[in-house]
Order: sequence, then C-alpha cells, then structure tokens
Amino acid sequence: AVLCPATGARTLLVVFASLYGNFWLSFPVLHSLLPSESTTILYLKDPAEMMFLAGLERFGAGFDALCEGIRAIAREHAIDDIRVMGFSSGGFGGLLAATRVGASSYLGFSIRTDLDPQSALPNDHYVERTDLRAAAGGLMIDLKPVLERAPYPRRCILYYGANSSIDEAHARHVEGVGNFTVNRIPDCLHNT
Repeated sequence: AVLCPATGARTLLVVFASLYGNFWLSFPVLHSLLPSESTTILYLKDPAEMMFLAGLERFGAGFDALCEGIRAIAREHAIDDIRVMGFSSGGFGGLLAATRVGASSYLGFSIRTDLDPQSALPNDHYVERTDLRAAAGGLMIDLKPVLERAPYPRRCILYYGANSSIDEAHARHVEGVGNFTVNRIPDCLHNT
C-alpha cells in the first residue's frame, strides 16, 4: 500500500492493481494522469495474488480488515468521498470493497463480476485456482445481487475490450444494474 496524500483533498481514490502490481500502466505513469494535486490516492498491490480477497498484510488479516483500513485512512485525512478504481484481477475486490466502504463511485477496466463456483459466466485459470478459492472462501460470489441491494457505490462505470469474450460477459452481466454504465471498446482485448 502506498498513500499519496494531497493537502486539502476532499477525495480518496483507492486504486486496486492487477495481478502484476500495475494498472496495465505502471503506477508512476498512472499517477501522472490522475488528479494527484487535489486527490489523496491510495495504491494497493496484492503480493499474495489473492485478488485482495484475503486482505493485505498492511491492514491485517482478511478482506474486512482491508475495508476498515481504507475507511480509517479516509477518517484520518478527514475525507468523506471515497472513490475506487480496479483493473483486471484487482477489479472484483475493488468493486466489492466499494460496496463495503461506502464509495461514491467505481471505475473498472476488464474486471470479473461473478466468481461464484456455480456461475455460468466464463472464467480463466487465474480465478479458478484452488489456492484462491480456499483463501477467499465465501467472497467468491456473484456481485450482481450484492450491487442490486447495496446503496454504494452510487455510480459505476465499466470498460471492456470487444475482443475479450470473458471481459464482455462479466461487464454485460451487471449491465442492467441501475447505477452501472457499461462501455465497449472496439478492437481491444484485455488492455482497456
């Protein structure tokens, strides 16, 4: 976890990295594109490669501790507007965290929305790993019913590449949820 505070910031942006510890772009490049002078930014990487669902050592064991850690940083900096971004393998955990920390918005790129073992949606070998399923346990769920009931995040935008059938299926799965906007990027794979 790397925190980049901005003096007088009214927004905390939490960035959930991919399996490779980046956002397709490196964090330094991404940081140059974000409003870092007016927004406090928390960059998160999961070296255990558990999609953040097993939590992060920095905040304590488990996903609940991760969410409480995010809320604690917001309180410490007197910020009441939490926003979340997630890419690829960081997207599912980021979206679930957004529902739990009361995020005002979520921006996702090429994310998974349904990890339920009984899901009909396609997945890849990364999310089907037995070590991930064992570590994440009850968090390997379909997020659609959660999102339909949760008051947060109030606004969600997802992007997926038209040439990635897995990403498209997961984005379109939540397309009917009231606060979601789903955007297709033509001639693009996973690197949205």
